[in-house]
Amino acid sequence: MEICGGHTHAIFRYGLDKLVHDGIKHLRPFNIGPGLGLDFSEVYLVPEDMAPAKKRELRVGDILFNNTNSVELVGKTAFVSERMEAGFSNHLTRLRIQPGKAEAEFVAHYLNHLWKKGWFASQCVRWVGQAAFNTTAIKNLEIRLPPLNEQRRIVDILNHVASIRRL
Repeated sequence: MEICGGHTHAIFRYGLDKLVHDGIKHLRPFNIGPGLGLDFSEVYLVPEDMAPAKKRELRVGDILFNNTNSVELVGKTAFVSERMEAGFSNHLTRLRIQPGKAEAEFVAHYLNHLWKKGWFASQCVRWVGQAAFNTTAIKNLEIRLPPLNEQRRIVDILNHVASIRRL
């Protein structure tokens, strides 16, 4: 995926036995909510020093891609709509889209569309208890992109439809 410019990165895994009551968020696959949102109804916290400062910033426009989970959940995607400090598990990959190459929210919608259609389920590597779609595969995923202004228009329409559904 040339539009990412090599900015795919999974932060770190962290055992449940080492969680703390006061720390930074450690996002996990269950934090990828419905639609493209993040779900903070259950949040794990880890000590700040476990997430290196350079790697715990989630920027507006980052995409969190669920790379390892059950077959049915591999590929589920969230769009980061507000800046936050958070680490994330090695079951998630952060994608950063190069400005001017594509609209990040368009890419996130497209990835979620592929997930809903079952495309990632059909393409993932399967093991006994889980499946994965690795960072090399996501980097090599070809997405046919309309012009940027058309991507923005499509995102506006999809977001409008999502807001109507919420009502």
